[in-house]
Amino acid sequence: KPGGILSKQKHSHRAEHWIVLKGTALVTCGDEQFTLKKDESTDIPAGVPVDRTAIDRDGGLLPGQPEA
Repeated sequence: KPGGILSKQKHSHRAEHWIVLKGTALVTCGDEQFTLKKDESTDIPAGVPVDRTAIDRDGGLLPGQPEA
């Protein structure tokens, strides 16, 4: 949903690779904030706090993450 926020999380022992399947997502990775659009991706290093916000009506869903 637009404005839906995935709670801040941090995985100490694994990195993640996020891909936006549809829409647009605002990602906060550590102290850096950036926007990803459909078919764009980012790597999340182990131990770095991260969250995302859907910023359009399509939701900006990321694989392996629950809907907000």
